[in-house]
Amino acid sequence: MIVFSDEELQRYGERFLWRLYHMADGIIERAFDRYEVFRNTGIGGIPEQGVRQATDELVQHLWSYDFIRTSENSAEIRLSLAGLTEAERICKKFSPVTSLP
Repeated sequence: MIVFSDEELQRYGERFLWRLYHMADGIIERAFDRYEVFRNTGIGGIPEQGVRQATDELVQHLWSYDFIRTSENSAEIRLSLAGLTEAERICKKFSPVTSLP
């Protein structure tokens, strides 16, 4: 079952990367549970049973662009160097007033 359209993957992928960047304070060595990051994005409208699928779709999408690194056999993710650069670009697009992509 696919949860997100291509447009939603792009939009929510930015939000997910933005949140991971802020949780990590821009430090690529910090690892976080992917589901915790998703819960902190504020993305709503997904039933609880669909959260794991939605999170995994976003992680796969961002991983395909080399924006995040995953840990084998673990839910941990980290920013990659490319992800750090992309997250900084995303942050510059938004004013402190809006603060979220």
